[in-house]
Amino acid sequence: MSPSYPFLQTSHIPWIVDVADESSESELGVLLGHMARQNPQAKSMIESAKCAMPDGTQGGVQLDNEVLVLFTAQAHHYVTPKFYTETKPATGKVVPTWNYSAVQAYSKASIFFDNSVTSTEYLSRQIHDLPQHAETSIMGYDVVKKQVPWKVYDAPDRYIALLQKNISSAHLS
Repeated sequence: MSPSYPFLQTSHIPWIVDVADESSESELGVLLGHMARQNPQAKSMIESAKCAMPDGTQGGVQLDNEVLVLFTAQAHHYVTPKFYTETKPATGKVVPTWNYSAVQAYSKASIFFDNSVTSTEYLSRQIHDLPQHAETSIMGYDVVKKQVPWKVYDAPDRYIALLQKNISSAHLS
């Protein structure tokens, strides 16, 4: 069976790092993320997972190939040749460059896409943890400061259940 989707794809989705033991100096944790099933990359991963899935398997299915996750930081900036104060006067061999921070992580991905109890529980945790992280760490909302962060349960249960049917999640370790 030939794949229905392009081999190389990218999607900009948020990831969170889940670390079981915050005091550990050696545990790297796992990356947790999710995307809409309508996303061509999600469709491709689900198709690959179904092909790799033994009959009767439910829950997370590990893909055969590694996936790539890219992280970038806000520190993107032009660097003028004028910063090269020692090289420029001596040789004149300077050009502008670009300063940035980025990380590339390669790993096997487990895809959760079916309606099994494992997938549903995993996705429920995903759609809770990501907004909680964003509301507190990124937006800075704090109950102590009387800035109540938004919670998933602020939305109607039936609405969340409907949206969950259209989301697949990934776990990279």
